[in-house]
Amino acid sequence: MERGSGDTGHVVRVLRGAGPLTRQDLMAHTGLTRAQVDQRLEQLRQLDLVEDGSGSVVTGGRRARAIALRRRAGYVLSVALGASGVTVAAVDLSGAIIDDQSQPVDIAAGPHEVLGVCVELCQRVRDEVGGRPWAVGVTVPGPVDIDRGIVVSPPIMPGWDQFPIRDWLGDKLGLAAWLGNDANAIALGEYRYGAGKGHRNMVYVKLGSGIGSGIIMGGVLQHGDGGCAGDVGHLPVPGQTLPCRCGNIGCLEAVAGGFALARVAEEIADSGRSSVLAAMRENGPLNAAALARAAEHGDHEALEVLQLAGAQIGEVLAFVVSLLNPSQLVIGGGLSYSGDVLLSSVRKSLYARALPLASRDLLVRRAALGEAGGVQGTAELLYERLFSPLVLEQWSKTGSLSGKPDLSLEPPFL
Repeated sequence: MERGSGDTGHVVRVLRGAGPLTRQDLMAHTGLTRAQVDQRLEQLRQLDLVEDGSGSVVTGGRRARAIALRRRAGYVLSVALGASGVTVAAVDLSGAIIDDQSQPVDIAAGPHEVLGVCVELCQRVRDEVGGRPWAVGVTVPGPVDIDRGIVVSPPIMPGWDQFPIRDWLGDKLGLAAWLGNDANAIALGEYRYGAGKGHRNMVYVKLGSGIGSGIIMGGVLQHGDGGCAGDVGHLPVPGQTLPCRCGNIGCLEAVAGGFALARVAEEIADSGRSSVLAAMRENGPLNAAALARAAEHGDHEALEVLQLAGAQIGEVLAFVVSLLNPSQLVIGGGLSYSGDVLLSSVRKSLYARALPLASRDLLVRRAALGEAGGVQGTAELLYERLFSPLVLEQWSKTGSLSGKPDLSLEPPFL
């Protein structure tokens, strides 16, 4: 692989994160010489990816023109698939959402039905935005084999094990496709645009139907050797023996995940220990959000459940913080918006159990991007691959951003 293609990808990455920039700024950010910067920018101009910025900057007494990416030069389709819903968005080169569509789904319905909905939403977004997307990326709530584009023994995705998600979706849409893990994607989105901005060592934790995390160390997303780094939902909670869908016992997800809390809420309602939850139960099945609503009404049983769940989550996260020593812990997912009871309990337990040196300056914050985090993060992971040396070399040879680029190689900067 030519070094130039890798340097060009680095220029794109810098412009995406900090542009518009002058040539002098690009030299400082990339370590390239002026001639090398000019060469990379010319390559990007030939692909119609950069343009002169709207203003100029005075440097050393001279007025220099800033260079910017053409944010609407193209877009990607980003698919964020969760346990109970899917969002599809067209995301431009700057990371902004151009258009999006969402629909409830039950991931347990299996890959053909759920991915069929994804294809329909992708086609709607595509029709709305126009033009041909560069690629499609999809993230799922399960352990992903990135090389093969499949999930492996996903605890909350029955019927999906080994299904060729990436290739199936890519074939249906006629686009280059890529598959990743949802928590990793949101972690990168929060790092680039949200609560983690400015923190090169952070951990994002998704508290939803399941529990997962994305780890960024030194500004680099950590996948691990097999792609399952950050699967905190299947770390054990001391003293717990509840069976987990993964086959083990006492996992955090089995004790304090959304599915687990929904089960507890229904048990409390059916036992008559909570008149508030019992009244809610009359309108249908309960979920973890029902516990939060009951707690807001001062229901003692709901408060106790949320406090215990928060303490258990904090206990496990204390191990994570002590091991990795991040500067920030970002909490997201549906459970993070279930009032302050859960999060305050997480903080209390975490700070009590983590090593003092690891937790002394630690910030614990809610995620900032909300529902947009999934599709923005998925798009970030996809753009990293689109501007990898391999794809840039393919595009430069043809002189256009077309075809189905090979997204299989891991970018050197991810």
